[in-house]
Amino acid sequence: MKRLLIGFAFLLSLALAQRPPTGGQIVGVSGNGNTSVTSTGAQTPGACVVIDANGNHVAGLCNAVRNHQSQLPGVLANGTDQTLFTYSVPAGTMGAAGCIHAEFAFRQSAGGGTPKFWFGSTAVTIYPGSGDTSVWVTSVRVCNNTGATGAQQIVANVIAYAGANFVSWSGGVFNTSAQDTTAAVVMKLTGTGGTSNTFTPVDWTIW
Repeated sequence: MKRLLIGFAFLLSLALAQRPPTGGQIVGVSGNGNTSVTSTGAQTPGACVVIDANGNHVAGLCNAVRNHQSQLPGVLANGTDQTLFTYSVPAGTMGAAGCIHAEFAFRQSAGGGTPKFWFGSTAVTIYPGSGDTSVWVTSVRVCNNTGATGAQQIVANVIAYAGANFVSWSGGVFNTSAQDTTAAVVMKLTGTGGTSNTFTPVDWTIW
């Protein structure tokens, strides 16, 4: 009987150690290979939990889609930058040398406008004054510098569109910025300019 009780207690402790985590908890692996649930306070739904250099559990970005928006209603351009898509990067989720990517598509009804990608207050001109009314698509990568959370490099890929020339140069291939990613940072796509020109936000994906 004593052996049965000891065996039952062992199985019960093992089951408890390997129970699924609930909100605000993460799973760790002990030295003997068992999993254990550790409370670390509330975690953001959908966020990754990573272990920093000091062994602390911190929320972090993972290679999963963070935000996706399908086609939205058209926005009439004027003399100011009109927001087409926007997403707020949660505070402290990029980390030193951490990156975030944006891929987006848009079109213009008349052409002649200027689309821009923004990371905080830093603007990158995607293509200046194009007259093509096809759907355009490109992507941008923003990375914190090594060892930094307040200085970034922004790299924009070439832009493709379904016009006569299907690939064109992106106006802001390489830029730098100095946004504090320990606070929330707004990423957005804007459009301005053109005569009676409407920008249509077609697609937006952040990962």
